[in-house]
Amino acid sequence: MILLNAVVTILVSASLNELLGMVNAYQLILMMPLLMVTLPPNAGMYFAQLMTIAAFEVFDTKPFLDRLLRLEPTDPVNSNYEAVGLESLYFLHNMGTLVLAFVFFMLEAAVSLLCRSSSHRKIKEFGDKLHKQLFWGSFITLVTEAYSMLTISCMINLRFLSWGSFSIGMMSVFAILTTLFLIAFPAYLGWLLKTNFQNLELKSFK
Repeated sequence: MILLNAVVTILVSASLNELLGMVNAYQLILMMPLLMVTLPPNAGMYFAQLMTIAAFEVFDTKPFLDRLLRLEPTDPVNSNYEAVGLESLYFLHNMGTLVLAFVFFMLEAAVSLLCRSSSHRKIKEFGDKLHKQLFWGSFITLVTEAYSMLTISCMINLRFLSWGSFSIGMMSVFAILTTLFLIAFPAYLGWLLKTNFQNLELKSFK
């Protein structure tokens, strides 16, 4: 039974890794229309459909964000950007449903912080376990998988920075802060791996 569980775990893990690798490859390939090329309408429709899969675009968040933040819809940079789902100049709009993933992560981080500050032993242990899962797994995976989309969404918004209203200014601030985070993240990840290399190597060996 133990051997069967180990085999199933290995097979599932390998399948998930293969799936994530394919998604990463799709995300890079689907950015090709952003180059200075003429894209036929049928190819644009094809790329748009594939991007909804690669970017995990479950539903359109733009109308909801427009109502919530009181923003006027904008036109895309050009038709090629529109073809890959980058239909706005705003950072959060172009991120799509990935925004919800980051919001969910922050909610989990808040729950982890509250549980870790509890005096109850079981709750504190749960908070410590959740904290390790979030910051050693979910956080790094989420940022790594969304890195290309985050970068392009930031670059678009940075090109059209505006402070005309509070909501538009807030989008500009989000874009600037996220850009600084994206610059710092590879350095942080390198430092994290370097300082914990021996522990990670031992766990991998075991």
